[in-house]
Amino acid sequence: MSLLNSQAVPPGRIINEALSNAFKYAFPDGRPGTVCLSLRRPAARTCQLTIADNGVGLPANYDPSRSRSRGMTLLHGFSGQLGGELVITSPPGLSISLVFEAEQLNPVLAPVAQAG
Repeated sequence: MSLLNSQAVPPGRIINEALSNAFKYAFPDGRPGTVCLSLRRPAARTCQLTIADNGVGLPANYDPSRSRSRGMTLLHGFSGQLGGELVITSPPGLSISLVFEAEQLNPVLAPVAQAG
């Protein structure tokens, strides 16, 4: 799968933020757990990024869509840059799913210099 550079940055930042938070908050007191990361193509021009863990999840009554935390602001902002649909669910654990349309790279053929 090829993403334009402008499309590669937001998913990378989302992955960084989600994994950092999972390792920091999902498994307190040395609790064991699993974090899964997947990027798949459910359709020809669509990508789905999923980051999920089986940790403690979000606090009760926490609404990710209304949160003004730095992390949630970043997740929503980068998702918006892609024009994607962000879904965050918890419990059990925490799952972040982003579906967005992938732009295709067009091959650019560079002229070959002639030795002479």
